Amino acid sequence: MGRKEISQDFQGEPLLSERNEKRLSPGGVAAIQGGADVPVENAEFTRQAGERLSQSGTDAIQGKWFAPTDKVDGRFAPDDDEQIAEGVARLRQIQEIQPDKWQELTEEERLGALQKVENTLAQVQNRPPLPVFAASMGPGEYGFFDGNSIRVNADALNGDDVAELVDTIAHEGRHAYQWYAVEHPNFHGNNLQIQAWKNNFSNYINGNEDPEGYRKQPIEADAWKYGSSVKDGVYRQGDLS
Repeated sequence: MGRKEISQDFQGEPLLSERNEKRLSPGGVAAIQGGADVPVENAEFTRQAGERLSQSGTDAIQGKWFAPTDKVDGRFAPDDDEQIAEGVARLRQIQEIQPDKWQELTEEERLGALQKVENTLAQVQNRPPLPVFAASMGPGEYGFFDGNSIRVNADALNGDDVAELVDTIAHEGRHAYQWYAVEHPNFHGNNLQIQAWKNNFSNYINGNEDPEGYRKQPIEADAWKYGSSVKDGVYRQGDLS
């Protein structure tokens, strides 16, 4: 699952731009539809293939951060409104994602800042954090969750729009949360929503094939709303500049 540029072409509803490519890697599709845990070795291999990983992301890989067999022992997530409010409050304390400070950071420092965003939101959501990679992507693509990590567009990482990158991390982290909730009964409080997510993971709609269906499918509608709420809360006009 991933974030891409959208346009306003269908009865007032946002649609994917024609420029957009697939939003989930083949490995991610296979892992999600097969219910498999992507091995740590695979994550290390993708990094060797040219994607960049921050030190905090490396630390996450060296631990087993996200496995369906994890024992949660009563772990549960706060409700969505509480997650967003707490997440926004904590993210606003990360100096590196303030627009002025962002301009001063190196690529590695920017990736590290996004890893802080993921770690913060994962902690608020009470799920294990995922490592954040930078990877080459097509125009209009912001990032994706492949079942084992979060990937962000390397070109966007070197750009000025930190708010869109924070939105991307929140969006893709929400997909990680959805998957974690499906794999861990009672973690998320809405069982009907969990069932809808589970069904959707097994029947994911590709945006190139069905733009309207893509945007309206349960896991994407939920992730777009969640990511936008986090971004809007962090970057309220006049607060961070």
